[in-house]
Amino acid sequence: MSVLVWDKSEDRRYESGVSKGVLFPKKTDGTDAYENGVAWSGLTGVTESPSGADVTDLWADNIKYASLRAEETFGATIEAYTYPDEFEECNGLGLIPGKVEKIVAPDMVIPHMGWNKLEMQHDCPILRNMPEESYVYFVHSYQAVVPDEYLAAYVEYGPAKIPAMVYDGKTVYGAQFHPEKSGEIGLQILRNFGGLIQ
Repeated sequence: MSVLVWDKSEDRRYESGVSKGVLFPKKTDGTDAYENGVAWSGLTGVTESPSGADVTDLWADNIKYASLRAEETFGATIEAYTYPDEFEECNGLGLIPGKVEKIVAPDMVIPHMGWNKLEMQHDCPILRNMPEESYVYFVHSYQAVVPDEYLAAYVEYGPAKIPAMVYDGKTVYGAQFHPEKSGEIGLQILRNFGGLIQ
């Protein structure tokens, strides 16, 4: 049995993060089995968000004769500065087509950390009524690569054109930057998003 080691001195990339994380890639042989776990350094948070499992009681003649439980769906959000190579096999939810790649920006510092100006590409409800000079805050080493029709806004980082906001044209939004750390611009984005909830 191999020993997992986190933040080995030669592999240490970040100081902050969840203390321990392990990724178990699913085997690609069609079985429901998993490969051996690999240490995941650079995690900052994991939030579980299961849904479903609602109970419906069935009654007849004022007597409860059954309780049906709906299927439960597990959901989670993983926040990380980096991920192990084995994570690249995970293909996400497929809500917006594309993939995730390391940022390629020669002569630029990676991870990309700092403020960048949003360049609007396509109409997106949560980016409406934004000032022309809208700067948002980034901390990342990877970027989404999506078809152009899903790209609502991007930023330029050296020679790289990095998607900042993706949108499926209906109800799915994805921000690469941190709205909660982006000052008044970030607050406006969150207000716009809140305004969509009915």
